[in-house]
Amino acid sequence: MGFFRGLWALARMTWPFVGGGQYFRNAGTLWAFLFFLFCVVFGVAWLVGYSPAEVGGWIDGHGDLWNEIGGWLWRLFWGVVLLVCAISIFGIGTDLFGKPATNAPEVPRNYAYSGCLLTAIILVIAIAYVAIRLPID
Repeated sequence: MGFFRGLWALARMTWPFVGGGQYFRNAGTLWAFLFFLFCVVFGVAWLVGYSPAEVGGWIDGHGDLWNEIGGWLWRLFWGVVLLVCAISIFGIGTDLFGKPATNAPEVPRNYAYSGCLLTAIILVIAIAYVAIRLPID
């Protein structure tokens, strides 16, 4: 794990040729990390005797596998989104319809806020369902 931590620290370093010496931010850090990671991968492949063209050909040759892995990761992401939505709907339901704690003072319920939140969650559920059900080519 220290190797990846080191690459991440390298990606976050100040580079004098980028933005007047400012740190990479957000997506820039990720792109720099991926760039350094691929530099290491291609460097190791070159040391063992493979050219970058051969490594690129191997990656292209296994494109169906990468597509399948990406499809399952996509479905997993949206499954987690659906799980978070289900937990949120449960929380809204217990907030709206549940009994307050025995020693808690009676606080008026905010039905407008809960209704807007519930509508947004239902919209996300619909988008997630369609995204999961789409065929991945």
